[in-house]
Amino acid sequence: EDSVIKNLSDRIAENKFSTLVGPVLLSVNHEMDTKEEFKRYKDQDFGDEASLLDPAHLFLFLMKIYHQLCQQHTSHSVVICGLRNSGKSSLFANCISFLSSADPEASTLLENGLFLLRSVDSTSTVLNPNSSRSSLQANIYFDTEGKYRGAEFYQYGIELGRIPMLAKGTMENNFNLFYFFLYGESPTVLDHYRLSQLREYEYLPFTKNSGTDYAQGLKSFKEALFYITGDATAAKWVFTMLAIILHVGSLQFTLKQSKEKSPKKKKARVQIENIEVLQNICTLLELDSTTAFKKALLCGKTVESARDNRDTFAMICYSFVSTFLIKKVNNALRGSVDPQTMRSINIIDVTGISESKNDLGLDEFFINYSNEKLRQVFYQNLLESSPVEFQDNEGCVVLSEKLCQLLQEENKKPSANLDEFIAQIQQLSEENHFGKVVEGNKLEVEHYIGPVSYSLPTWFPLLHHSTDIIIEQLVAATKPSGLLRREIPSIDVDRLVGRICGSYYLKRLLTLVNSFQATTNHFIYCLRKEQGVDTLELDTILPQLKSHGIIELAEISQYTQNPGAGLEYCNTLPGEKSKKKKKKRKISTPSASSSSRKLFGDRFKGKSPEDMQEELLRRNPALSGSESPRRRSRSFKNRIRPKSKIFRNDEVRHGSPQPQPRKTRTFLQTSASLTTRSLQLDSPSNSPLSARAYSGTEDDES
Repeated sequence: EDSVIKNLSDRIAENKFSTLVGPVLLSVNHEMDTKEEFKRYKDQDFGDEASLLDPAHLFLFLMKIYHQLCQQHTSHSVVICGLRNSGKSSLFANCISFLSSADPEASTLLENGLFLLRSVDSTSTVLNPNSSRSSLQANIYFDTEGKYRGAEFYQYGIELGRIPMLAKGTMENNFNLFYFFLYGESPTVLDHYRLSQLREYEYLPFTKNSGTDYAQGLKSFKEALFYITGDATAAKWVFTMLAIILHVGSLQFTLKQSKEKSPKKKKARVQIENIEVLQNICTLLELDSTTAFKKALLCGKTVESARDNRDTFAMICYSFVSTFLIKKVNNALRGSVDPQTMRSINIIDVTGISESKNDLGLDEFFINYSNEKLRQVFYQNLLESSPVEFQDNEGCVVLSEKLCQLLQEENKKPSANLDEFIAQIQQLSEENHFGKVVEGNKLEVEHYIGPVSYSLPTWFPLLHHSTDIIIEQLVAATKPSGLLRREIPSIDVDRLVGRICGSYYLKRLLTLVNSFQATTNHFIYCLRKEQGVDTLELDTILPQLKSHGIIELAEISQYTQNPGAGLEYCNTLPGEKSKKKKKKRKISTPSASSSSRKLFGDRFKGKSPEDMQEELLRRNPALSGSESPRRRSRSFKNRIRPKSKIFRNDEVRHGSPQPQPRKTRTFLQTSASLTTRSLQLDSPSNSPLSARAYSGTEDDES
C-alpha cells in the first residue's frame, strides 16, 4: 500500500497523466489537456526515442495495443472503469480521438457523434455537473494493414427510469438535452411545440443552472447533428419527441364516478383532467384522433396505473431518441465497412457503480450488476491464477444472477402481489449472505464497494407496466406517414417491454460481456480525487485501490521482478524496484532426516523412517504418483482465497519439476499472453500467471 500511494503521489507531483500497475493503467490526472501530445506519441516506432517517453502514458498504452493488433491480427478491448465522477468519459473521448487521429475526417465524425450521444445520456448530479448515465462502447475498425476503416457506437442501459422518478426539490437535473432545448431555444420555436403554455414541467424538477450556456449547447447539438446527417429536419424530429415527453409529464388524472343510473353500471373511471395537453400530444404525434392514445393510457382501473402508463410512454419516447441518434451516427461512421472482416479496438466506458446511501431503483441495480460482472472478468484474468490472496466477488454475482432470473419470471406474470415478490427475494437472500431484506421492503446487497440498499417497492411497478398494450395501440393509431413511422418504421414490442423493465438491458449486458471475453482484454482504472484537492487523500484513494484489486496487482510484482530485463511485465510501479527477494527451495522426496523433523515439528519424534515415510505419503498422496482431487475455494463463507488453493499448475503443486534456465518476458509479450486469457481456467496451459510464468524458473519456491 505504501509503495502504491508513494508512486501515485510522485506522479501527481510531476503532473503526469497516469501510472502503471502491471497491465492495468491507473488514471490519476484525467483533467489534463492531451491534444498537444498527439503528435509526440502517434508515430512512435518504439526505437531508442521510446525511452524518452513516459512508459505509463495513456497514448503509449494505446499504441502498444495497436501494435499488438497489427502483429497478431486480433481484436482488443479496453475497459475504462471506476467510480462515478472519476473522469471516465473524458478518458473515453481521449482514447477515441487518439486512435482515429490518423484520419482527420474520421476523427471529426467521431467527435461529433460522441457529443450527440453524450447529450442524450449525460446529466447534472450532486457530484458531477456532466455525469454519463449509460455504458458506451466504441469499436474502432482497422484492416489487415492497420489502417483506420470505420467505427460504430453501442449504448448499454441508459438510465430511462431517471425521467419520471426525479421528485421536485432535488438538486439533480434530468438529461441535459431537455435543458438545451427548453432554455436554449427561442420563445417562437417553443410556441410551435406548444410548450409556452406549460409553466412547470413534471419531469424537470430542478431549475436551470445559471453557470451553463444552454444556448451554446443547443447550437453545438444542431451543428453536430447536421454534420452527421446532412439533414436539417433531423433536429426537428428530436425536438418534437422531447416536446411530447414534456407534455406527457404534465398529464393529470382523476377518478370520477360514472353518470349511469343503474347501480351495477355506476363505477368509478379514470379520466384525464387537462384534456388540452392530450390534444397537444396527439397533434405532435400526428395522430388522427385522441381516442386510441387515450384508451392506451387509461387501460388501468386506478390513477396509479394511469400514471405508470404515462411514465412508461415517456421512457419509450426517450429510448426512441437514443436509438435514432445512434442509428444516424453509426450510418455516418461505418459506411460500407463490414465489421466481420475487420479487427477492432473496442473502447468501453462502463457506468460507475452506484454508491449512494439513498435507496436505489431497478436501473441502478442493473448498472451495479454490470460492474460486478466485469469485475469478475478482471479477477479471473489477472488475479485468480496468481499466488496472492484476494477477495472474490462471485457470491455477489451469483446473487445478482438469481435476482435477474426472478425479475424475468416476475415480468411474465399477468398479475402479482408486492408482498409475494418481497417474500421471494427474502427466501433468495437467506440462501446467500451477500444480500438481505431489511426494514421489510429494502434489499441490501454486499457489493465490492460496500453494502448498497435498494427499494423493492420501486422495482415492482417497473416489472408490470402495460408497455405492450401502449405500443400496440399507439402503432395502430399512427398515420402511415406519421412521426414515429418516418424514423422508426418497425417497432419490436418485446424489446421495448424489456427495455423498460430491465430484461432487455440484461440481454445487452450479457452481449457486452461475451464480446469482451472474445477479445484481448486491457483495463484502465480511473481514480476519483476530492474536488479542488491536488494531493492524494488516503481516505478517498485507498478504498478504491483495495476494492479494485490494485494492491494485489502490486503484490504480484514481488514474484515477477527481474531488474536486468528492462521494461517487462512484472507489475512493478514505474521507477520502483522490489526489495524483497524470493527464497528458493528444491522440492525433494521426504526422508527421515533432521530437516523433516524441523519441517513437521515433533510429529515424527520417536518414529522409525518407514513410519515417517508412510505418514508423509498419507498426508500428500502426490508424492506416491497419485494425485488428490483438486479443491476450489469458491465458498461463500470463506471469501479469501488461500494461496495453497490458487495454483493451477499441478506439476508445481504435486510434482518435482526439473530445473530449467530462467526465462524473461518483455511487457508486450507477457501482456499479450495475459490479456488473451479466457474464462477457461482449469487447464494449466491457459494460466498466464502460473509459477512458470511469474517466477521465470521452475525451481523457485511457490
